Amino acid sequence: MPLAQQLLANLGLIVLPQPMSLSKAHTAFDETGALIEEANSKKLDALCQRLVDILARTCA
Repeated sequence: MPLAQQLLANLGLIVLPQPMSLSKAHTAFDETGALIEEANSKKLDALCQRLVDILARTCA
């Protein structure tokens, strides 16, 4: 884990491994706010699921 992530984790912040970046975010969404590319949608779903899993373990 890079130093910045370690420092943030030591401060009690939740640091997700494997963050997601979205290039050209200004054109990545349709008029309803949904991601246009299915691959990006799947990556975001996986990231959100990791967050839910981490929170479930932390709050249990």
